[in-house]
Amino acid sequence: MHLVQILLPRADNTGQPFGRDDFDRVKEDLASRFDGVTAYLRAPAEGQWQDGERSSKDDIVIIEVMVEDIDLPDWRKRRAELERRFVASGKRYDYEAVPPETYAAFRNAFVKGRFFNDQFRDRFGHRLIAEA
Repeated sequence: MHLVQILLPRADNTGQPFGRDDFDRVKEDLASRFDGVTAYLRAPAEGQWQDGERSSKDDIVIIEVMVEDIDLPDWRKRRAELERRFVASGKRYDYEAVPPETYAAFRNAFVKGRFFNDQFRDRFGHRLIAEA
């Protein structure tokens, strides 16, 4: 058996909290696929990330499931969906002329919000493609 933990931010980068229903949808999805799910919603954990001299803190929710085997394609799909749902503002943009190495670094960044603010914001042309 393997324990899979999903760490989700309590709020977006502007400080706007995600709704309880956002987390309930994740729980329901996981409970329908696996035998059970445990969610720590009321007492969020605090995450802290170090990037050189800078540190960031987030309140996070932890959702856990036990699985027999790790199905990587399935978990990659779930991760992509959660990243879309729990974006900073709920708005989605298409950015133009981003160098491949910058995009790759963004995809691998541990704290995507900070990387975006430091490397993307006001540096590339973009257009709104979807609103939450």
